[in-house]
Amino acid sequence: NGKNELYEFDTGLDGTEWRFRVGGNSGTGTYTVVLTDISNAIFTSPDRITVPENTTAVVTVVAEDVDEGETVSEYRIVSGSDHRHFSITSPDGVLAFKNPPDYEQPRDADQDNVYVVQVEATSGPDDLNSYQKILITVTDVEE
Repeated sequence: NGKNELYEFDTGLDGTEWRFRVGGNSGTGTYTVVLTDISNAIFTSPDRITVPENTTAVVTVVAEDVDEGETVSEYRIVSGSDHRHFSITSPDGVLAFKNPPDYEQPRDADQDNVYVVQVEATSGPDDLNSYQKILITVTDVEE
């Protein structure tokens, strides 16, 4: 009908009752709250890295699961405009260029020597995922 409605919710202390009011009308009901665990893996490795041309090593990706007794079990490359230029080892997270980059002939998507890749860390008993976008800047070296 094109008009804005006001919704007010007031939960009881036990969290099972609610009352609402919509445009002067009111009612009561019950609800259930379902809490879903999210990935608690937090990346501690940098998301911006500078590497000299003609090398393959980039960074060791590190994520830590904050839940007691749970660890990161796998790292994967999942996207990024330049993902095809990289590999990552799992479970240790070593990110590297497949072929050494050449500053004078950039192969990244926009040819500015800044490569973009997104990695995923899997952790916990339910294999939950966290993601980190990494920007890798290739610098010139005197040859």
